[in-house]
Amino acid sequence: MKKIKNTFKFVKFDSQNLSKSKFQPFHRGKAKIKKEVVPMGIKISKRKLDNHLEPLKWNKLIKNKNTFLIDARKPFEYNVGTFKGSINPKVDNFREFPKYLKKLDKKKDIAMFCTGGIRCEKASVYLEKRGFSNVYQLKGGIINYLKKIKKNKSL
Repeated sequence: MKKIKNTFKFVKFDSQNLSKSKFQPFHRGKAKIKKEVVPMGIKISKRKLDNHLEPLKWNKLIKNKNTFLIDARKPFEYNVGTFKGSINPKVDNFREFPKYLKKLDKKKDIAMFCTGGIRCEKASVYLEKRGFSNVYQLKGGIINYLKKIKKNKSL
């Protein structure tokens, strides 16, 4: 990990979703430089990360009936399992996500989650640029949530 950080000169690298394996999972590695990891067609600028909620705080937020809960994952992931009360935007391509987000009420608390946090980060920036002030996301996505919350406490 140190070599990767030094090679790419990350300013801040969130490594909470890293995992280790007792065997080599890939026979060869290949890295490509892309304009966007998850294409949405918007630029992401640096911002405070005060809207990233740890799983316990997340559970408290999504229990509130006034919170609009959005599953930002792909439709097939939503069908496998999701949080109770979450909305499926039904977009096959993440570039379609802004069309869905335009329909949301700016006065509502918006809580979004995805697999690891990338899609939510982009969608959060999009909403904030359009005047939404109460936008929250699950820190580290479902991967982090499942690591930190016991099955009987999972919502």
